Amino acid sequence: MLLGALAIMGSAGCDSLAAPDYAGVALVSLKGMASSSSGGDPVTKSGILAAALWQGTSYRGPIGFSRLALRLEFPEFWIDIVSLPAPNDQFALAKGEPTIAEGYLHIVASDSATAPQPGDIVATDYDHALVYVSAPLPPVSAASAYLGGVITAGFHVMTRTPVDSLTPAAQLMVQRCVESAPLLSRAEAEDTCTAQHLYRLDVADGDLGTTLDFTVEQPGPR
Repeated sequence: MLLGALAIMGSAGCDSLAAPDYAGVALVSLKGMASSSSGGDPVTKSGILAAALWQGTSYRGPIGFSRLALRLEFPEFWIDIVSLPAPNDQFALAKGEPTIAEGYLHIVASDSATAPQPGDIVATDYDHALVYVSAPLPPVSAASAYLGGVITAGFHVMTRTPVDSLTPAAQLMVQRCVESAPLLSRAEAEDTCTAQHLYRLDVADGDLGTTLDFTVEQPGPR
């Protein structure tokens, strides 16, 4: 189980593992559990912590990486969000609308660089996204359509469901993405951006009380 790897790398029972800039009380604490194991210890350096990769409208993929605090409280673990997403990790889907941030949560080696490589990732939740909304959304807006009707400000846990064709809101994301890829042909940009956005977001039934399900990655070279 992942918890076994967490115990080994934490080496301090229920002590917290925190990002280097961890300070203060958590704004949000998210509960996580492990669902499978790769059968080995995937981390060989100096420990683990949680991280968010922030999705935006860039064709290059994630637009930001945040290290997050990780607390071990067996048989589960907790991810503490102690600050708001950086301004560069937020985007407005349409002009004049509040900004949103869309993060995907991982457990990573604590010595991973500013953007983790495959060998740095210990575990991933593939079914959820952590979304931050900077202000209440108008009921009729591009952002509320994209987020399945979320209109309250703050953090939300969303379910991420793959789809076969773009939703109308995702088509707007693709349009923005294509505009960020001037060096690609129109066809290449549309293919790349469409592949990134073939999913739908909806508020999870438990919202911030949802238990996140992390799948352990096969260990890679470090």
